Amino acid sequence: KISKMWGEKSLILLSLLRGSLASIEDTSFICESSLDCSLNGECSVDGNCICDQGWKDIQCDVLDLIPGPSEYGYHNTTEASWGGNTVYVDGIWHLFVSQFANSCPLGDWGTNSQIIRATSNSQMGPFQYQDTIINTFAHNPTIRKGYDNMYYLFMIG
Repeated sequence: KISKMWGEKSLILLSLLRGSLASIEDTSFICESSLDCSLNGECSVDGNCICDQGWKDIQCDVLDLIPGPSEYGYHNTTEASWGGNTVYVDGIWHLFVSQFANSCPLGDWGTNSQIIRATSNSQMGPFQYQDTIINTFAHNPTIRKGYDNMYYLFMIG
């Protein structure tokens, strides 16, 4: 597929090669504002994006992260999951994450997303499923501790 991004400023050739995304940028790209740097960096006076830590590429639109070991995190062999964050309570890490119900594909997340809780002794995991906190539809959970020492779960749904 060939698509033009950011108007005429950049031509990106996208192809899937063994599950990875390859891109070729037009080297004549010149940024005018931080919007041209995907809001992940600043536009310099000479028209180049200076990317924030964790981002790279000509428009700061590619994550620059070191892959973590595959044994960490949360893995469920029957249901896909998305996002999530943790809180540490009484010596246990609690992960709240969106998980897709009924083995649905990614395209059906809008009607099949639920929020689950998984726990681990380590912030890196591995996390083990404990329970479903909110059934469909609930998505993108964020948990925070309030000034009153209660935990509050925010979400879409």
